[in-house]
Amino acid sequence: MKRSIITSMLLVVFLAGCASHGVTYIDETHGGPKLPNGGSRKILVMVPPEYPSYLRMKRIAGIVIVRLWVRPDGKVERAEARYSSYPDLIPLATDAVYQWVFEPAAAADKRFMVLEMPVTFALREADKTN
Repeated sequence: MKRSIITSMLLVVFLAGCASHGVTYIDETHGGPKLPNGGSRKILVMVPPEYPSYLRMKRIAGIVIVRLWVRPDGKVERAEARYSSYPDLIPLATDAVYQWVFEPAAAADKRFMVLEMPVTFALREADKTN
């Protein structure tokens, strides 16, 4: 019981951190957050996820935390859901992030950028009242 409460509290803190910062950079070799090259690459194209009417009608909202591997040219090579509050949201989130384009890395930098980002599915006020 205590373990599940602690796990739930940590998850809430983790999601709050993702929501407030938007991006978590991952250093695969050391396991901790890190800004690549001391900075960040901007998102040039951010396609929103599809939010089907059947989910809105059921009042399904939630968040998907997606880990992205971004190539030096700025295109998303790989996307993997790390957490989802509702399983049907996973393919919608990953389909969207595969269309995102980031600022290309410096010419000499051939490394992938690995980061985690939240993709949020929120109901509009009109969806909440219907």
